[in-house]
Amino acid sequence: MPHVTLRFAGAFVAVTIGSLTAIAQEPPNAYESATQPGPGTFIFKPQLRYFYLDDAPSSPWGDTHQLNLSNTLNFGIAPDWSASIRFPLEQRWQSNRTSAGTEESFGIGDLTTLLKWRVWRNDTSPLDTQRLALFGGMEWPLGQSEFSSYSFDPILGLAYTQVTGRHGVNLSGAWKFTTDGDDAPLLAGEGEADLFRYDAAYLFRFHPEQYTADTKGAWYAAFELNGLYETNGDHEVFLSPGIMYEAESWVLELSVQLPVLQRLDWRPETDFAVVIGLRFLF
Repeated sequence: MPHVTLRFAGAFVAVTIGSLTAIAQEPPNAYESATQPGPGTFIFKPQLRYFYLDDAPSSPWGDTHQLNLSNTLNFGIAPDWSASIRFPLEQRWQSNRTSAGTEESFGIGDLTTLLKWRVWRNDTSPLDTQRLALFGGMEWPLGQSEFSSYSFDPILGLAYTQVTGRHGVNLSGAWKFTTDGDDAPLLAGEGEADLFRYDAAYLFRFHPEQYTADTKGAWYAAFELNGLYETNGDHEVFLSPGIMYEAESWVLELSVQLPVLQRLDWRPETDFAVVIGLRFLF
């Protein structure tokens, strides 16, 4: 094969896989990663999450079913800078032990805006990389519903992402400085305590073994630990296996979250969660 053809094929593969890496190396349940879209590029991520929670002690409420549709738009500002905006739609069904009935509610949760700065990047090959990013922002009250905290809560965090061959690692931590909240929360972060989120994930590309010029997509297995610690002492950790399919301009993700640690005094336990999401690069 002529050298020019080999060079063209190699460049094509590197560019194609580089675009995939931009949207696929963030695990389904991670709060953030160190990857980001390039300047002038957008990533839209709708994600549907279903929770089932046991009844809370010392509360009139029984079992709770909740749907959360999180809509996130990431956009690249400069090679090392990006911003994101996220707003959730919430649907909740709760049984009431007092009235022996079920109450239903719908509303808009708090808006989250973040600015991300990639402080370090080390590309060890056209496809392999190590990246470290700082991010910060705010949760803003949006709308008048029971899903709003009615407070302005700053957020500060750090994320590390590494891709080596078929393997990926993602680590992140984020602190939310809570200024106000619900005195009877259902989920982590809804109460009056500060919230520390920490995530660790391993991704394995099980198909294809090698990228080629004919590669149209790839399959990943994801294994995550997602922790939620609040300064009132509540602590919850989930084991979150999942699967992801990445195409050239979109990603499909599926995951379940199963509790492995629950030390909760101020809110009910989450029995499990199911997650399905998409990402679109444009």
